[in-house]
Amino acid sequence: MLKKLAMFLVLGCAILSFAQVKPSFQAFDADYLSLSEASKGYHHFSIRVDYAPWAFVAEGDVKAPQGDPDMLFYSMDDDQLYIVVAYSEAPIGASDGLEYQAGIYDVMMYYSDGVDEFPTKIQNLKLSLLPPIASDAWAKGALEDAQGKRGNPGDVFRNPENANAIFKASAHPLSKAQAQASRKAAAERQKNAIKARRDSIAAAEQAAREEAAAEEAARKQKAEQAQKVQAQKARAAAAASNENLSPRQRKLQQMQAEQAAKRQKATTSTATAKPASSAESATSSDPCDQPGMSPLQKKRCRMNK
Repeated sequence: MLKKLAMFLVLGCAILSFAQVKPSFQAFDADYLSLSEASKGYHHFSIRVDYAPWAFVAEGDVKAPQGDPDMLFYSMDDDQLYIVVAYSEAPIGASDGLEYQAGIYDVMMYYSDGVDEFPTKIQNLKLSLLPPIASDAWAKGALEDAQGKRGNPGDVFRNPENANAIFKASAHPLSKAQAQASRKAAAERQKNAIKARRDSIAAAEQAAREEAAAEEAARKQKAEQAQKVQAQKARAAAAASNENLSPRQRKLQQMQAEQAAKRQKATTSTATAKPASSAESATSSDPCDQPGMSPLQKKRCRMNK
């Protein structure tokens, strides 16, 4: 018994909470309206809006405020007729990445003579959703909730508490031209956003390449500097080693270095030349019997072996 009572209390609070939420209103220009000829004072109408955050069709029968069968046609041509949709704020995310309002309470058309505004009389109203939310379970649930809790048709527009919100909405009815311009602007923003992302990626890649090139240059510079330091150390070590040599030994070492350089040069220049005779080869293999050496140099060379 206590569980049932608690359930009824929770249910009652939920219904009261929904009832206390004030509906929102959106006005649309009459260019969204298709109107048939009057039959028994009523025109069959269809309102189709497929511009985010709206994706719905409203159908039903409408009667002009004074019952004149031509008034609505004339007022459409003179921009004296506009549509107001009452809805609950319940944005539904769709597959196209946009949000749509599906919790539609009711629809009303107003005729304005430039001074006063008069509501029409609507009956047999039927609301249905369009893609991309036509098959969305959350969107259909939001529409069903709004329809099931709106009360009598037209009550939301007759409620004086909503008069100010309806008046504000009617000051800026959305036209098809505005919707197309807005859609084009949104597409342009998306295009610019994609381009900005591509430019950002390209800039990041270029920065990465420049950073890698700078790192490689720094690495090469560091390696070259290390080689210079190593060469300086080698020269310093050689100089230190030469300090312990006698003048005769230093001169002999210099001569040997010069001879080695000459041999290297001769080897390079005669790599493709015809081989010399065996006697000449034997002579050339003797470091103390090289061409260009004086007899005194040859004698000193053999004495130092």
